[in-house]
Amino acid sequence: MIEKYTALYSELDREYAQVMSGPYEDLGGQDALHGCVAGRKDGQITGFWRPVVVFGPEKYQQIWIKGLWDISTDIVYEDYLVDGALSPVSRFLLEKAYYAELHYVQVISLTASKEHLHRGLRKSYRSLVNRIDGVAQCSVDEVYQVHHAVRGVTRPYRTWEIQAAMKTVCFRDVVNNCAVMFYQGTDWAYYASAAGSNTHACIWAALMQLKANGVRYCEMGTQVFQGDTKAVGIATYKRGFGGRTKTRLILRRDTNG
Repeated sequence: MIEKYTALYSELDREYAQVMSGPYEDLGGQDALHGCVAGRKDGQITGFWRPVVVFGPEKYQQIWIKGLWDISTDIVYEDYLVDGALSPVSRFLLEKAYYAELHYVQVISLTASKEHLHRGLRKSYRSLVNRIDGVAQCSVDEVYQVHHAVRGVTRPYRTWEIQAAMKTVCFRDVVNNCAVMFYQGTDWAYYASAAGSNTHACIWAALMQLKANGVRYCEMGTQVFQGDTKAVGIATYKRGFGGRTKTRLILRRDTNG
């Protein structure tokens, strides 16, 4: 069910998360939580570093959230607002005095024609994506090499080994010394990482490859509109590739109460 909504939360993605933030107790193997991606660490339940996500029929969501609540009342949950409605999990947590914060993500529908997607690019990007001299599909290891040369060591090498085992689409531009990586799921892709500047052509090439592979949607990442200047700049850059800004909710326990 989860593959209908995101390319994240695969078994390898969960392994990646644990390398980044430490070991978790996997709660999904319990009978009441079968099919729910959730892990516990230091008393808090998350989706293994990311927020918990729960999809499926309402009766199962109700069973899952009650099962999680019996384990810990400290839960971090993300509601994708499927069909624009609050999930049973959100309603349960809001009734427990949890607070909800807006989370914005940029999503590109790859079901549109190439011409339509090109028209959706920011005007200043339209010529940049055509600068394909030196742009070619590559391996995760090649992305790592660019990342290491440009940014140095920013995370454990084991995370790169895990990503190499995932289904990814990666492109490298040897002229601009940059590279990008996307996770590819069944219906969704996720913009996972980039290194170097002038990645326009690499990102566009990756989007076109994902489209050719039959992927329907690509999540470009979190959108930030004010506050941290760097985060706002990254979000603005990603919006330049088109798509629509979608709203989700992240629910957390109110620690001030």
